[in-house]
This record gives sequence, C-alpha cells and structure tokens, in this order.
Amino acid sequence: YWALRRRGDFQSVRAWVAVSEEVRATFLRAGWRPDQVFTLRHAWNIKPLPAQPRDEGYFLFLGRMVETKGVRMLVDLWRAPELAQYPLVMAGQGPLTDELGPHSPPGVKWVGHVEGDAKRKWLEGGRAVLFPTQWAEPLGLVAYEAYQAGKPILASNLGGVLETVQDRVTGR
Repeated sequence: YWALRRRGDFQSVRAWVAVSEEVRATFLRAGWRPDQVFTLRHAWNIKPLPAQPRDEGYFLFLGRMVETKGVRMLVDLWRAPELAQYPLVMAGQGPLTDELGPHSPPGVKWVGHVEGDAKRKWLEGGRAVLFPTQWAEPLGLVAYEAYQAGKPILASNLGGVLETVQDRVTGR
C-alpha cells in the first residue's frame, strides 16, 4: 500500500468511501485526511417479518468455517454443560468443517453451505444468530440477514459489528 502511495498511484483519488466507521478509521490511520474519507453503510431492503415468528430452540452460526470468524471458539464454548440443552447449527463451509465437525459436542449440527430457501429456513427457525468474529470485521452481512428474519444477533464487540448490532435493542 505504502509503495503504491509513494509512487503516486492514488494522486487522482479525491475521496474514499468506507463501509463502516471501523474502515474509515483504518483509512485515517493510513494517513488519509478526514475530509477525504466518507462512510456509506450497506443498505438493506427489509421485507415484512413473518406473521408467526418461529423459534425452534437452536442457535445459528452462518458463515465461513475459519478461525477469524470464531468457529473454533464457538464449538469449544458449546462443550460447556450449561449449553448442552441448546442446539447449535453450524451453516457454512471452510477449512475447519472437516477438522471440528467429527469432534463436536453432541448438540452441534453441521449442515454445510446453505443459500436461498434453505438459508431462510435456518434463519427463521433459530432463536438467535451468533456472530463471534475474532477480528475487526468491517461489516458483517449476517447481521442484516438475521434482522431480515426477525432474529437477534449475539456478536463479538469488534470492528463494524459495534455499528451494526445495537446492544439490548437488536442483540447483544
């Protein structure tokens, strides 16, 4: 980045658009002036909530099965006896699927990659969506998907997540 900047590759850039205040702060730390960096969050066209909200009792993780998404931490957390009565559905694919899947606690169900109607079904039936990211994620679209289904989100307090989840309003 610095080599490109020194070479002058960004001389014609007059402004940057960041998807969250977290990303904007990254631009500012990199030396861009505050009047050159603007935040424009993703928009989401919210549809009406289901007439009869469902709660089938499970918690849902929806995303890539990688360390930075908090997958290992989440599976380890589900080893606690206090959580044994609550099913955890792991929806997604990634490097940790094969490693953690066979050694997960009994209440953890791995359903693989889901999209479309299958994704909607899992979202609508869950009690809450879990977003345990372990890095300062700029903006997690899974929060919008949870809200679309009328579900709260339980998330890490890192990065753009702090801007997407309103504590005690849309989740924790």
